[in-house]
Amino acid sequence: MENRMMRIQISRTRWRAGGRLWALMILCFSLFLVPLVRSAVQAETYSSIVDLVNDAQKGNPDAQDQLGSCYEKGDRVNKDYIEAAKWYRKAADQGYAEAQYHLGRCFYSGRGVSKSPSEAVKYFKAAADQGHAGAYKLLGDCYYMGEGTDRDAAEAVRCYGEAAGQGDAEAQYMLAYCYNKGNGVAKDMDTAIEWYTKAAEQGDTRAHVDLGNICYANHDYSQAVTWYTEAAQQGVKEAQYLLAHCYANQKGVDLSREEALMEAFTWYQKAARQGLPIAQLRLADCYYNGRGTDADHSLALEWYRKAASSESTIKAEALYDIGNCFYYGKGTAKDYIEAVSWYKKAAQKEYAPAQFQLGLCYEQGKGVPGVDPEEARKWYTLAAEQGNKDAALRLEALS
Repeated sequence: MENRMMRIQISRTRWRAGGRLWALMILCFSLFLVPLVRSAVQAETYSSIVDLVNDAQKGNPDAQDQLGSCYEKGDRVNKDYIEAAKWYRKAADQGYAEAQYHLGRCFYSGRGVSKSPSEAVKYFKAAADQGHAGAYKLLGDCYYMGEGTDRDAAEAVRCYGEAAGQGDAEAQYMLAYCYNKGNGVAKDMDTAIEWYTKAAEQGDTRAHVDLGNICYANHDYSQAVTWYTEAAQQGVKEAQYLLAHCYANQKGVDLSREEALMEAFTWYQKAARQGLPIAQLRLADCYYNGRGTDADHSLALEWYRKAASSESTIKAEALYDIGNCFYYGKGTAKDYIEAVSWYKKAAQKEYAPAQFQLGLCYEQGKGVPGVDPEEARKWYTLAAEQGNKDAALRLEALS
């Protein structure tokens, strides 16, 4: 395991060093070679849309594919997906791989043609048979998800491998993911890390996050923070949340408790504003408890409500927290009846703390028609069955 973590660190070091080298090479390229290449490219491109249309109408498959792309993007012509698909088809029927790939995407998404995953697979296969990396990647997706063909994870891995070997970053990520999870291939973390790193080197933020998760799971928290930061700074909300979690728990960071909590708050806020429910919940906790920021119960309630509006795994916890705001009068007027209504919503989702609190309301007659020991026992029992010790103690007291 230490060797594996060392490989991740070495890969990252090489990536940074390589990044500086590439930057220098690109600068040299731009200064000395680009003028030469530009003149060559201009000789092969169309100076006007009229020339492009003329060649396309003469049956030139490259021109037909380029014209289809113009219609798809609205480049020098009005955007028209139907017209784009028409020209892609003309070139595809001549066996032009790029057009087959483009037409396959049209059928996959339903742009300009009736959506047909099976037709998409047909054209992806035709282009992939000619070695087209993008077609191999999307064909792999079709096999992986069972769209337009039978689900075949092993065939998906083969297709991802073909595209990954040609440098397709998305295929490299998916290939790594398959090795990581053992989907369609024997689980192999070393190979997964190798392909994740290749994808990360090309800027695939999902690879950054997954590499961070691998490091975190192996207690290499500082390296996890490094990978999460790469993705978080590019606006990936999941990475922002994971980075905030590291700061909040002082994992892999060399900051005082107060400084770490302030950083955690900053990253929770970034992820929450992008609509990530778990980040909204933790941001609300920060405001409620005054962690990393001044306590503000009104803002806490606002963010609890946003988290509760999602259909995610944290919904029940957010509903319970809203109930607490009403029960204790935090950010709103104290209202036991309203608190009970929120506790019930969370309790019905089998959230043990809410079941306990609901039992307490029935035992004490708060927010309910009156004291009801039997109803209290019911909710205490449900909470105790999930290991809630407070509920178990109340059951003993009521027996």
